[in-house]
Amino acid sequence: MSIHDADEADRKARTLDRLARHHKRQARNHREAARKAREDLEALKRDCARLGIELKFQPGEGVIHGQGTHSRP
Repeated sequence: MSIHDADEADRKARTLDRLARHHKRQARNHREAARKAREDLEALKRDCARLGIELKFQPGEGVIHGQGTHSRP
């Protein structure tokens, strides 16, 4: 392996490592945001229940990520 090839391999490895670390951080941020949203939803449900309101989701209301956005074969 020449010095040029070794330098290029090192640059590529560092770039891929940075990219992997970035995606791991993003995944952690998304998990934390999802956890917070679930906690907020539970708090909203408790507030509604305290007021005598039952919070329910009906089929077809809203769009669930990955469902209902594309036609099915």
